[in-house]
Amino acid sequence: MIIDIDIGNTRVKWRVCDGADLIARGAQNTDTLIDGAALQLDSVPGLDAARICSVADVFVGQNIQRQLHMRDEIEARFARVSRRAGGVECGYSTVEALGTDRWLAMLAGYARVAGATLVVDAGSALTLDIISIEGRHLGGYIVAGQRLMRSALWRGTHAVKVAPTPVGNLLEPPTNTVDAVCNGGLLSATAMIEKIARQHCAAIVITGGDGRSLAAHLAEPALCVDDLVLEGLEVTGVAWQ
Repeated sequence: MIIDIDIGNTRVKWRVCDGADLIARGAQNTDTLIDGAALQLDSVPGLDAARICSVADVFVGQNIQRQLHMRDEIEARFARVSRRAGGVECGYSTVEALGTDRWLAMLAGYARVAGATLVVDAGSALTLDIISIEGRHLGGYIVAGQRLMRSALWRGTHAVKVAPTPVGNLLEPPTNTVDAVCNGGLLSATAMIEKIARQHCAAIVITGGDGRSLAAHLAEPALCVDDLVLEGLEVTGVAWQ
């Protein structure tokens, strides 16, 4: 029984598998673990191993590591970025500068497509990474995610106060401020994704909290995978620390 854990800046996601069978899964706010709470694993049977991807405060990973050691006497392994894994060559000159979550998402996305791939992670930040058909990471882009864009406008203006609202046709200009902000953020993100995908003739694989809402407005087909980073922990050749 193996638990895979994705520690993000906002959420911690985990799943437990026994071979190919999914046994349990869960998620909770990262802030709760900074405050000393534990992963909610009461209903999870005994674990044999743990694999972790973390981009949050090091204390969170250490907290979870201690919990798993006390609970099941296992030593959690933390994934790290390497020059090559899963048929993908890292495009960063300093591999340690690439986020582990981006790396694992790339490995899992490329494994699914087995060709030119644009991996999109739509979370607190919107990240786009391009992998060539040969498996070479060509680089990527990082911009503010949807919530962060709305929050920036909220803080930066006196009149614009926005919350997520249902959207229709993004190319139909909104006639109120709330929709103008929400639809504008979605349109800018989808336009960027579509342009990069076309430029590199790449299949789109999208994950993250806003992944499905973005995919619904793309003109190009996209494969939505909720647990792409967790899948990356399973890829052959991942390096550990």
